[in-house]
This record gives sequence, structure tokens and C-alpha cells, in this order.
Amino acid sequence: MIEKPLIDEKQTEVGGKTFLLSKIPSIASREILMNYSAGEKGELAADSTKTILRMLSYCSVDIAGTFQRLSTAEFIDAQIPSVKDLMKLEAEMLEYNFGFFGQGESLRSSPM
Repeated sequence: MIEKPLIDEKQTEVGGKTFLLSKIPSIASREILMNYSAGEKGELAADSTKTILRMLSYCSVDIAGTFQRLSTAEFIDAQIPSVKDLMKLEAEMLEYNFGFFGQGESLRSSPM
């Protein structure tokens, strides 16, 4: 699989480490959002781990001055051992990519 470049990166700190968040491309964003939405309705998707891994693959962590993509569950566990920090990073990604919904925007109110 070819690793796509990160776009519109934003730096953040979680658990004492520096991460780069990226905007998720449109089709992947929609799939991730739909799976998270199903989980909020109590219909936790059978592939929720796959959804989390897909979203976090658009993040990188600073390791000795070089940013490395969060590409596997094992690598994520090694870099973010605390579930609290993992959920903070997830929340940061959700806000960065989908925060416009919380600002009252919808598909109808967005300029086309």
C-alpha cells in the first residue's frame, strides 16, 4: 500500500509527546464519520478498531526529531500506552477533521 502524504498538518501535544494531525481525505473522512456516528447511536460497528486505526493513520508522532506515521496497532500501543491519551488523540483528530459540525455548520449551511 502506498502511504499518502499528510495534508494540512497541525501539531499537538498528548501524553508528553508531539503529534502531527492531518486532514483526512474526503472519502476516508466520510467512512470514519459514519462508523463513529453508528457507535454513538449504540450500534458499535463490528470494525470499530479498523476505523480507529484508519483515522490514526493520518497522524504522526515525533520520535527523536522525525515524525513517523501511526501505521499499525502495535506501533500505536508502543507510542500511546495509555487509553486516556489514546482517546485524547482520537478526540483531537475528530475535532480537527469534523469540528465544523459543532459550530452549527451542516451540509446545507456550507457554501457550495
